[in-house]
Amino acid sequence: MRFIRGLFLTYRFFAALIVVAFVFVQGFVYPIMFIVGQALLLLFLCIVGLELFILFIKKNPIAAKRTVMNPLSLGDDNTVKINVTNQYGFPIIADVYDNLPSQLQIRGLHWKENLGPGKSRQINFTIRPTERGVFHFSDLFVYTSALTHMVQRKVVIHQREDVAAYPSILQMKKYELKVFAKTAMSGIKKIRRLGHNNEFEQIKNYVQEIYMPFSNEEISAKISQLLRPEMINAEVEIIYQTVENLHLACPNNKGDWYFTGNYPTPGGNKVVNKAFMNWKEGKNE
Repeated sequence: MRFIRGLFLTYRFFAALIVVAFVFVQGFVYPIMFIVGQALLLLFLCIVGLELFILFIKKNPIAAKRTVMNPLSLGDDNTVKINVTNQYGFPIIADVYDNLPSQLQIRGLHWKENLGPGKSRQINFTIRPTERGVFHFSDLFVYTSALTHMVQRKVVIHQREDVAAYPSILQMKKYELKVFAKTAMSGIKKIRRLGHNNEFEQIKNYVQEIYMPFSNEEISAKISQLLRPEMINAEVEIIYQTVENLHLACPNNKGDWYFTGNYPTPGGNKVVNKAFMNWKEGKNE
């Protein structure tokens, strides 16, 4: 059954079959063509049988890996890399299909690569997510063929992956680089004074937008999951006061920036963006 599911016939197979049938039809007029037709049919069956044998004899004929930027940067061009390796001992044509997330609305994306024995090829392309959420990448399909390429073997490469799309990670890095370059060239420590320096005015709090799709209950549940020690089997819930109720409890103290990200100065946006990037990149700065 697995053999049948992985077998595909190309247009070359049907073209060759039509030629053999045409020669047999000519045999009604020229009897010698029957003998020619029989020879062609035998040759056709031998070639197809040989291709089936060499394509299906190997258990893992193709190795492939998809590399996606994680998390995806919302509204930017994100590079996706697919590395394909031929593990056959002979050259093949590999038709690579990538099943991209439904949010991208991209169908039929594929590449045809000529691969020598043991050779690899890297495929690069870009995607641009336009909405927040989780993007579900599915498996890779690789159709291999050899010799006359009349038959193909479908190889499924398990590459399912869920990748979140966050507000412009690339833009955060770009603004950080601009600020760093200005400071390095000046050679002095800049102190922001109201009305004298707008260095941080263009920096937006992107981290604040990451939490917008989630409710207070969902955020509390995730914090409980992260903070519960492994040796505790009981359910642990950490319940936080909502910002609205915090305002009711402390009507004369509106300093809620620690919880909301509404920093009183634009420099706070720079600090929180930098802290988020350090966490994602595993840095301790």
